[in-house]
Amino acid sequence: MRGLAKDAQVVEVKEMVEKMAKSINANARSAAASAKRLDGALAGLVCSSSTMTAAASAIAAVYPRVRAGAETPSKRARLRAPGVAQPLAGAGRGVGVGGAHARGAVGGGTIGGGAISTSSPSGAPMGKFHDLVFSMTMPPEMLSGKMESESLFSMLIKMVKCCHVTAGHAGIFGSIVVNELYRQGVERTVRELKRTGVAAGTINEAKSVRMRNTVKNKVNLYLLQLYWMNRVVPGVIKPPNLASFTEMQNVGLGTTARDKLTDALRAMATEYALPADHPLRVPITAKSFHLRDQLKTMSGRPGTPSAMADILSSSPFCELLTKAKENVEKNYL
Repeated sequence: MRGLAKDAQVVEVKEMVEKMAKSINANARSAAASAKRLDGALAGLVCSSSTMTAAASAIAAVYPRVRAGAETPSKRARLRAPGVAQPLAGAGRGVGVGGAHARGAVGGGTIGGGAISTSSPSGAPMGKFHDLVFSMTMPPEMLSGKMESESLFSMLIKMVKCCHVTAGHAGIFGSIVVNELYRQGVERTVRELKRTGVAAGTINEAKSVRMRNTVKNKVNLYLLQLYWMNRVVPGVIKPPNLASFTEMQNVGLGTTARDKLTDALRAMATEYALPADHPLRVPITAKSFHLRDQLKTMSGRPGTPSAMADILSSSPFCELLTKAKENVEKNYL
């Protein structure tokens, strides 16, 4: 009897082990199938993403890129556009930042199946003006380089040297003029795109921002300091007939001019109750930003301009800007 009981127990244990083995095998097969299905789903997703990316790139490749904010050409404009078989809707919606896209570049490229015109909206060749608007590089007149930080008087001398009227050299008034010409060129390009659905080139949005910021954050701040200096020591900034690039490189501040500027800076510090250790009280230790910040604080008060237009309408800045405009436009237009 005992032997039979032991045999029955062995059989029962054996059956339990077999059931456990079957269950483990079933779970393993299920896990393998699940992993296989997951791998397949991931592979399908990757393929789908690649296909969508390729399709998006192919669609984007046929769009002309001008500037954000340009409107879709009307149906009538698309139909009347010369040499264009139906430009795609949405033209001008993208922005070729950094000028990396060569679509619409000069040299007979095509946009949406139509030939690109290399002439201005008026129909005349754009020449250097075309290069100013569509080139990726900054124009030589733009004051885009960085001045090394030096003492206040040394920086003022550098600013004065930038007050020339010669085209082809970086300067304060040349920067203002080329920025305005560039802005006009961009606006004309956008108008032409709206009218015909095609553009003469690609607007580099990064260049637009850099030119605008150069005038706002550098040129205007230089003019603010130069305006103050000209009121203290008139004659340091030369009139247009003596303000060529070559002549202005020889300017400097003599002992008399430095003494007047020193007295004016100390008087400013006293009038506005600046701290006793403020650098403007000892100008030889001052930097350009000390004067710039103080002038910005004083802006709008008697004797200080409230807007850049006030500076540019005063002498000699008005005459210098007029002459620089004449020279630069002669070079580009």
